[in-house]
Amino acid sequence: MKFTLHEAKTAQPGNAAMLGRLTELMFVEILRQYMQQVPADHGGWLAGLNDVHVGKALRLMHAKPAQNWTVAELARAIQDRVAKARKKQQENADKTDAAAVEAA
Repeated sequence: MKFTLHEAKTAQPGNAAMLGRLTELMFVEILRQYMQQVPADHGGWLAGLNDVHVGKALRLMHAKPAQNWTVAELARAIQDRVAKARKKQQENADKTDAAAVEAA
């Protein structure tokens, strides 16, 4: 905050660009702080981002806003992502196990 105030008070090359980026960073940090404090029973889309399933659905819709999502498509996409993540975790565990056997 002090750096942002200092940047606002002084006239330096690139000042406008710096202030623009600093305010974006402050906004993101404010959202982060808020989301960490949102009670579990609180409604709204920001609270939804903290929910495991709703958050995944919101991220998918945000990543592909032009897609005409249905609940079934979202559920299928989330299940596909979970299956891929589990497969990747198992592959990594297998590699770790193999490396441990070789090292022994």
